[in-house]
Amino acid sequence: MNFFLADVETGVGPFMATYFVSARHWNPAQIGLILAAQKITSVAAQVPAGWAIDQTKFKKWLMATTAFLIGVGALLIAVLKSVAAQIANQAMVGILTAIATPLVAAISLGVVGRQALGHRIGRNESFNHAGNLITASLAGYLGYVAGLKWMFYACGGLGLVCAGTTFLIHGEDIDDAMAREAPEDQAAGVTAAGFRDVLAKPFFIVFATAIVLFHIGNAAMLPLVGEELPHDSGHSSSIYMSACIVMSQLVMIPVAFASGRLADHIGRKPIFLVGFLALISRGLLFALSRNPNYLVGVEALDGIGTGISGVLTVLIVSDLAQGTGRFNFLQGTMQACLGLGSFLGNLVAGLSAKSFGFPATFVGLACVAIAGLVLFALKMPETLHRESAERNLRAGTA
Repeated sequence: MNFFLADVETGVGPFMATYFVSARHWNPAQIGLILAAQKITSVAAQVPAGWAIDQTKFKKWLMATTAFLIGVGALLIAVLKSVAAQIANQAMVGILTAIATPLVAAISLGVVGRQALGHRIGRNESFNHAGNLITASLAGYLGYVAGLKWMFYACGGLGLVCAGTTFLIHGEDIDDAMAREAPEDQAAGVTAAGFRDVLAKPFFIVFATAIVLFHIGNAAMLPLVGEELPHDSGHSSSIYMSACIVMSQLVMIPVAFASGRLADHIGRKPIFLVGFLALISRGLLFALSRNPNYLVGVEALDGIGTGISGVLTVLIVSDLAQGTGRFNFLQGTMQACLGLGSFLGNLVAGLSAKSFGFPATFVGLACVAIAGLVLFALKMPETLHRESAERNLRAGTA
């Protein structure tokens, strides 16, 4: 499910900027608004989506429906002709992705529990990145030989495959109490902490702010590269864009897999700081040249930053939510912070690139990431509960 969901949910996202420049001849500000539309609705929907996932007992049905509709949204990218229609389509996709991301984490936690969550999230992300890699390769090839719109048609078809795969999950294997981090002595009941108590947990605000800053710096970098490529590579832009994604996803697969395992050994904080350093380096290096081959090489750093962030965000939220019964609500809130950062990054970067050029914009995004690194390093403690981690590791070994 993770493999095919990646194909549908994010597999074509970075190609949108290239498609809109090459096929529609829209400017960076217009493209920024389209990309930002998904983030606006995603931010608005994340918290209620997390609350609903805590309540529902029909998780696999919800996932199947969501995957199918995201595939429809991918298909409409090639069909809709106006900026306004594309904004509306991406707004719909934003709501759907707000449901999909925390739902995957909830199903994972409900199936394996806290003892194996680090390993499972790392494995989830590895399959997710493998799906992105395959889709990016297929999309780049289709874009080159048949036209850019065909990669969106292919992604729409994969939505059906993802929905079908979801039904291979046995609903009875999902422990709904475990999937929301219910208190251990009340796992069979419905008791949960109040929303204010959850949001007021120590250091949640610090982590949420760090996540916003990380994704302000991260979200717009690859779309900006997609806008630069047609200027120097012409008809081959889809191939170079595909190479960028393949390069980063190849790195993400082992990084995500290792991050899930190392997080229980050396802690969450040092691993996340490495992710920040990779993001900063990427932004500064992108500012130095727009040679297509160079850009592909630099994009490998995204494999480190995003690979780490995808795994560690879920694990830190799980640490903060332990015993509250509000894991998915808290996960939805954190995903809203992620979406807010992505929205602000795409909006500001699009306007900045139009006014000041691409190199200055990349440096500015790196500076935002530096602010996030400093905040996380100085104010965020280690959230790994050492005694619990030791029990988990012993249980995993057994």
